[in-house]
Amino acid sequence: MSLKDKVAIIGMGMTKFGENFEMSYSDMMVEACFEAFADANVGPQEIQAANSVDVGDLRDPQGRVSESAITAIAEAIAPIINDRTLIVVSSSFTHYGTDYGNRPFAENILENIAHLDRLAFEQILAMNIRGFRAYLEETRNVIDGKECIQILMKLLPKRTQARLLAYEASAALTGDTN
Repeated sequence: MSLKDKVAIIGMGMTKFGENFEMSYSDMMVEACFEAFADANVGPQEIQAANSVDVGDLRDPQGRVSESAITAIAEAIAPIINDRTLIVVSSSFTHYGTDYGNRPFAENILENIAHLDRLAFEQILAMNIRGFRAYLEETRNVIDGKECIQILMKLLPKRTQARLLAYEASAALTGDTN
């Protein structure tokens, strides 16, 4: 049986919540990968190939990333993907607080963060790139990795059925709503 036109997330991993200033980008990626290996109950020796793509800054002079730029990157990556390719996209949703220039509400902060996240998840789970882009434009929500999410959505087969497996807001875990 082939995994062609199917996607399976067999393990998930992430870096610890909080400020990871002592870690490089590569350190954080390695930590998250080993967490995912442990979660999937596989060892690194069972992974036949891995590839990391750091998308970088895709913004135009107005600070926006066009859908055509997203499409171009997806088209550039697509030829190296096969039915044994694991694509990992990492993102944090709703960076809230003064440090991020994002304080759209002052009351019921945790509930409102969860609401903003759910609105984004609805578009992503529906594989609706234009809906996700409209959500970002309308809410001005600060989501790192938003471009990578869109690239992944472009790369996934049209019949992909996405599901949210778990959700945690770091503000709920840390209590930091500065």
